[in-house]
Amino acid sequence: MNFDDAVKAHTAWKVKLFNYLKNPDKSLDHNIVCKDNVCDLGKWIYKVENKFSTNKNYLKLKSIHADFHKEAANIVQRIDNGEKINETDITGNNSKFNTLSNEIVSLLMQMQHLLI
Repeated sequence: MNFDDAVKAHTAWKVKLFNYLKNPDKSLDHNIVCKDNVCDLGKWIYKVENKFSTNKNYLKLKSIHADFHKEAANIVQRIDNGEKINETDITGNNSKFNTLSNEIVSLLMQMQHLLI
């Protein structure tokens, strides 16, 4: 997986959550969503750990990605508990989910530029 694919994988996962928000069909389990090494990006992050273990952007990416999954799991659990959540609650400028997501993409792009 290259950095562009990593961004695409992250975006695809976000789409999965937005689809779940519209149709909470129990296809997502907050006990799985909270794990940062299950999604494609997470698998890649752990796969390249030896290569980037001293890179400050990588270390921050790993941490932010874990926080992202904790927040996503919280959202899934709230949906499953019947709480009404609007897409703007997730995508708004003050949304923790959105902030973490943007940081992930930014860190991936920074890492890509450092390696070019």
